[in-house]
Amino acid sequence: MVTASPFQPAAAPDHRDPRTQPALVEALAHVRAGLGGPVSGHAGGRELPGGSVRRSINPAVAGEVVGTFTEATSDEVDTALAAAWEAFETWRYSTDQQRVELLLRMAEGLRRNQHALAALVLIETGKTWDEALGEVAESIDFLEYHARQLEQVRERASTAVYPHPRERNRYRYLPLGAGVAVPPWPFPIAQFVGMTSAAVVTGNTVVVKPASAAPITSRRVFDIWRESGAPDGVINLLFGAGTTVGHALVTHRDARFVSLTGSAATGKRVSVAASADHPRRRWFTRLILELGAKNAVLVDETADLEAAATAIVAGAFSFQGQKCSAGSRLVVVDAVHDRLVERVVALAEALVIGDPADFRTQLGPLIDRAAVQRALEFVAIGRGEGRLATGGDHTSAGAAFLRPTVVTDVPRTSAIAREEVMAPILAVLRCRDVVDGYAVVNDSPGGLTGSFFSRDEGRLAEAADRIHVGSLYLNRKPTASEVGFHPFGGFGLAGTDAKAGGPDYLMQYVQPQTVSRLT
Repeated sequence: MVTASPFQPAAAPDHRDPRTQPALVEALAHVRAGLGGPVSGHAGGRELPGGSVRRSINPAVAGEVVGTFTEATSDEVDTALAAAWEAFETWRYSTDQQRVELLLRMAEGLRRNQHALAALVLIETGKTWDEALGEVAESIDFLEYHARQLEQVRERASTAVYPHPRERNRYRYLPLGAGVAVPPWPFPIAQFVGMTSAAVVTGNTVVVKPASAAPITSRRVFDIWRESGAPDGVINLLFGAGTTVGHALVTHRDARFVSLTGSAATGKRVSVAASADHPRRRWFTRLILELGAKNAVLVDETADLEAAATAIVAGAFSFQGQKCSAGSRLVVVDAVHDRLVERVVALAEALVIGDPADFRTQLGPLIDRAAVQRALEFVAIGRGEGRLATGGDHTSAGAAFLRPTVVTDVPRTSAIAREEVMAPILAVLRCRDVVDGYAVVNDSPGGLTGSFFSRDEGRLAEAADRIHVGSLYLNRKPTASEVGFHPFGGFGLAGTDAKAGGPDYLMQYVQPQTVSRLT
């Protein structure tokens, strides 16, 4: 196969390098010059007119329209899934080599467009340059990794059953069919690419319904798939609200699988909706859920407090805390609580807030007004139940910008200590000792990511058994998982432990078949 070379992660350009900056400025100007145009859904090789028209607004620049998009009608939901099933009847019989080559062409397409894609996601979601460039690199990694993992899937099947003295037995993995992918707005490139590449490389077809907060970026990703040679109907695109178009897709009788990244509340609704009974449905819908959680960082009395504080601030406030992996709950052993909090507050207050297009900016805006309002509601809870150590208000950059907020003395039962906020808000809880800290960390309905800081080798060794999360990081921040190195997915209500970027991820898009015959 053409993937004989070992997997190597893509390197993101360094936005701080003066030699890189002119190209980024040029890409930003080029993308900005083309803003404002319409995009629509697409299925089976045809543009879909859609129904109502909505706008995508730059969260950092009031009134700047990134573009307009049309919401899919109920008929177009049917049309898109029908197109996916029609394409499946051909794509399922494509060779592994054809599928792998499609992914590798897509990877090259992203490399050619990496500056422009980073500029677009920066404008549409408020990501800083480092976050935007990192997302494009991660997208390339998903493609390169999944292309190589398909061969591992085949090797797993070839050795799955024992030789039989009187039979010839074969074990193989078949694609599921036509399904639905619902990537989130925080990662409109990486998770769009990760979900779709896993589906199509294993022989499936898919209808993608991206989040309404990043439709223009999503359409560009879709167009690069088509430019890379994705056959008509293999990947289809619909826009619309999750409560309407998303609901229609995940409950549709023809959706063989649903891959979704979102909040735990959304995951619960999708789980119920996808199991709804339909007379014509002949399967249990396969669910691949990556959901959020209130991730904790635990620091004991032996930890390197400077290293811990630096990682805590990065994990809580990068991309304004709008990551499902964000470490928004800090649990500190009482003996070092005050010293650590003092340093975290100082580092948080030193962060540069402003227009993401500025190379110096470290924190941009929240995604929309609803996010700002929700964040301020949690700040109010923090003021009432804890102590506001810093932040909690807007900045001179505008109403979409919230200063990094640290709330201490938070009760363990408080909503700010238990609910995912998706904002730059860090809740700090005291614990008596490390054993008490384990209990506080695990007192959560979802276990997605977590960090533990300690110099005690015994405690570091036992942490994996004591802290119940899907992705545990020792002496490092809980964000920035890397494809192929940190398979990502959580326990409990943090999803189905999908482990994106890991060796088991493709297995969720296939079904095993045993074939036996007498010799």
